[in-house]
Amino acid sequence: MRLANVLSIALSVSLGAQALSPTEAGRTLDAPGTVPVRVGRLVAHLNRAMPFVATDYRNRTVEEILQRGAGNCADHARVLRSLLESRDIQVRWVQEINLQAPSERRQANAAAMVQKRGAQASVFGRGHNDHRWLEVWDPQTGAWFPADSSIGVSGIDAWIRQRLGFSDRPAAVAEMIAPVFVEALTADKARVPRSSAYLIEGFNQAYGGHLADLPAWPAWVASVKALEPLASGAFRSEVDLHDQGRLFEDLAQAYGRLAAEARSLNLAPRP
Repeated sequence: MRLANVLSIALSVSLGAQALSPTEAGRTLDAPGTVPVRVGRLVAHLNRAMPFVATDYRNRTVEEILQRGAGNCADHARVLRSLLESRDIQVRWVQEINLQAPSERRQANAAAMVQKRGAQASVFGRGHNDHRWLEVWDPQTGAWFPADSSIGVSGIDAWIRQRLGFSDRPAAVAEMIAPVFVEALTADKARVPRSSAYLIEGFNQAYGGHLADLPAWPAWVASVKALEPLASGAFRSEVDLHDQGRLFEDLAQAYGRLAAEARSLNLAPRP
């Protein structure tokens, strides 16, 4: 059975009358528009149709996720990837680490997971957590753009506003203070550094280049660059990020200073 047919059956079984139907899913992607427009519609549909649930550390197939009718960020990314690839839209997996309010409970859970699974589990800990989403290739612009149905965001401008912006955040990202590491994975599992593209160049450009003029900017840039090889190593189970508590504190302080300085100047990202 073709993947598109399997997805249609699973969607019809799991999502219900008020959620996304197979017909609606197809119409969302097949309706006229550029790739970013079509992907944005699908991201919004999945965000409404498939409620977010915390991970239970089970690795489900797309069909199992849809039968469940809910999922974590990785589940969302798997479903979104399957639907987009069924329409020959090129995507790649993204792994992220973001700052969160310190939690001793999260640290204890992460430490226990490190004991069971190795250093890869250190991608979450006392002041940080991991996240998954997709990048999608736009053939018209020749560039990759973010798509994350678990929080309902698509496109670089919307991503910067919701993930890094200094104003009020949507409830879906309220616990994620700021991403501090982004890495894409190609189809053959090659790792593509993306922290600078999103967290430095993209962040600054979204604010009209004014962030680079703020006193806290050099510390933010230096800390993001310092974390990048360590975080990439952690996802390969080669580095234990629980040994990098000071670096995460530096990142949190730099972001907090940036936010205060930007607000004092009434800086805002492009709409």
